[in-house]
Amino acid sequence: MQEDNFFKKLNSLTKEALKTKSRVIIAITGKAGTGKSTLGKYFRKRGFGDFSKFKISVIDDGVMSLDLFYIFNKRIKFKSNSRDELKPFLNLLPKRKKVIFYVNQAPEIRLSKADIVIHATIDEKTREARLKKRDGKFKKNILNKVKIDYDYLIKVDMKE
Repeated sequence: MQEDNFFKKLNSLTKEALKTKSRVIIAITGKAGTGKSTLGKYFRKRGFGDFSKFKISVIDDGVMSLDLFYIFNKRIKFKSNSRDELKPFLNLLPKRKKVIFYVNQAPEIRLSKADIVIHATIDEKTREARLKKRDGKFKKNILNKVKIDYDYLIKVDMKE
């Protein structure tokens, strides 16, 4: 991943989207083993560009970590197989949360649209090794198309 270009582009697109709305939804998608959750965790712990971790929430596979009073973290879970636009989570967020990352292989199940989509990719050999290490097996996955409507798309190779 070429960090400088990726983070600059993401920062710029996020600021642009916030000119017309109070919150930005960023979907992180890609095949299993491409690094979606790792990227979401990075944003949750460090933030990016002009957005500190206190302005960001990450929902990964139906679970959101919400920092309370900037000190405590509470994990909130809302599983759903229907398009709810993440409302169960969004209703709980304080106004300071401006950037919402939704990490999922198929974000279109819960979202009709994202402001920005980050499509994580990686070569198949590395992906296979990661999945074998993580899950003890490799299951070929053919899903690799972005099926959600979006304003901006950023493709990122997670190996670099």
